[in-house]
Amino acid sequence: MSFNMISLVMQYLTPEMVGRIAHALGMDRTLAQKAVIAMVPAILGGLIGKASKPEGARQLFDVLGSQDPGVLGQLGGLLGGSQSRAMIDGGSHMLGSLFDMGQTKAMVGAVSKYAGVDVAQTTGLMGALAPMVMGTLAQHQKVNKLDVAGLAGLLAGQKDLVAGALPASVAADLGGGSWLGPAVTMGSSGAGAKLAAAGAAMSGAAMAARPMADPMASKGAATGISAAGRPIMAETADAKMIMPMKHPNHGPSLLVRMIPLALLLLGIGLWYWNDTQYKQRLALEEKARIELATRTAAEAKARAEAENTRLAAAAEAKRKADAELARVAAEAKARADAEAARVAAEAEAKRRADAEAARIAAEAKAKADAEAARIAAEAEAKRIAAAAAEAARSTTDTEAKAKADAEAARVAAEAKAKADAEAARIAADAKAKADAEAARIAADAKAKADAEAARIAADAKAKADAEVARIAADAKAKADAEAARVAAEAKAKSDVAACQSTVTTAASSGRIRFQTSSAELTAESQPVLNALVQAINACPATRIVVEGHTDTDGDRTANQALSEKRAKAVSDYLVKAGVPAARLKSQGLGQTKPVAPNDTREGKLQNRRIEFVVEKL
Repeated sequence: MSFNMISLVMQYLTPEMVGRIAHALGMDRTLAQKAVIAMVPAILGGLIGKASKPEGARQLFDVLGSQDPGVLGQLGGLLGGSQSRAMIDGGSHMLGSLFDMGQTKAMVGAVSKYAGVDVAQTTGLMGALAPMVMGTLAQHQKVNKLDVAGLAGLLAGQKDLVAGALPASVAADLGGGSWLGPAVTMGSSGAGAKLAAAGAAMSGAAMAARPMADPMASKGAATGISAAGRPIMAETADAKMIMPMKHPNHGPSLLVRMIPLALLLLGIGLWYWNDTQYKQRLALEEKARIELATRTAAEAKARAEAENTRLAAAAEAKRKADAELARVAAEAKARADAEAARVAAEAEAKRRADAEAARIAAEAKAKADAEAARIAAEAEAKRIAAAAAEAARSTTDTEAKAKADAEAARVAAEAKAKADAEAARIAADAKAKADAEAARIAADAKAKADAEAARIAADAKAKADAEVARIAADAKAKADAEAARVAAEAKAKSDVAACQSTVTTAASSGRIRFQTSSAELTAESQPVLNALVQAINACPATRIVVEGHTDTDGDRTANQALSEKRAKAVSDYLVKAGVPAARLKSQGLGQTKPVAPNDTREGKLQNRRIEFVVEKL
């Protein structure tokens, strides 16, 4: 029992699936449907030509062996999510390993011309359809355990169906039937024909034995593509089992009557599956946005806590500086007071020394004056006595002599008493004068010493106060400047953190998307970009760094270039929407900064992103 590979592939290309492919590639849905109808048989035709040669069949067998048939169950999520680009690039790479460049260009050019779409879009469409074609073929090969010869025979049996499904203009541009290659080129032509027939019969029998291998083949019919692109049913002549048909004498069999219901249920199941996949994709995207917003908020909180810690450390440093300033000022005042006390003590010692010297001088002078008076009195007494003696010698009268001696003695006694009294008076006067002079000198010396000590103490205190005031002023100025700087930095960082939160919230309101393999923004990106414009303009004292990131799929250099172009495209949009160019900076980081592992679909979804980092302007 034979089957139609084109129908097996087309069952996955529901209108919703075609719509997702068109959306991912930026194509018109109607034109995309037209291009799909031509591209599916074109790809299968290329595989038939590849498998018509032994080395080509072996290469195709190896490529199919590396495929995961389970990818067919993930197509809706892959094409509807952020992994569309990776899937398309992977499909293009897969076909590129089987077809040469000239063959690929011929297929793309023919389909592009037929459907009236851009060559770049057709190239993307070819990459998007490759996983469906190759996955269907790999599934059939695995279920039916086909070897290289069986695979070649299977594809050879599809040649007529593929040729009939190709639009005439596409077939003509590809060189007609010769483009599909000979039926089989393994061994002699007769053996090759037998191998092709055997492969077709074997595949049909295997499918009949495994009804769940393919929903269309299990019904015992082969499907084709009508001119309008809709599946049709065809009977095969080489099958060993007879397909249930309407008997001339009986109505349709139960199996035939159940086919429409089965197809309806299949369509409902596919629709439900696609809808579930779409909802799961939206949930994954929402989860990624929430995780990104949570991570950004946590980073902002950590930065704020670090800034608070730094401010507390700065306040503690200022307190220690003030304490050190007070200690230095106290030490300076203590030194000044000690110096003033020392100067005052020295002045007091000098005053006492001067007073002692004045007292000694006064006593010496008093003694000298008293001695001089005593000598003068004695000299006067001797003079009087000499005069009396001379008078006595001139008289002979004893009585007169006696009187003269008595008079002389009296006079001498009186003279001595007067001299002693005068000497005592002079000594007393001298002592009083000396004491008074010593007291005056001591008072003057004390006054001068006190005044000098007061002056020195005042000068020292003034200098100490001035130094303390200068140190305090310098310390206060430095502390004020540091506090102002810290406050300014804290405010700037607070503004940056607040702006980062605002921008992150705006960025989380949607998802920024691009056309496949380009930096062209899609229309659905405009709401989130416009929200970003408002958020960025709300904090004018900052600069925004637009960062482009990719996952690890594909070439590292190509990822880096694409991330730079996409970041630049977002920056250019923001400038055109009203954000000053001086406040924007774009940079691509490629695959260097993943936020999740790249070994899962969810991780890759998170890593393909545009991030906005807020900096101080």
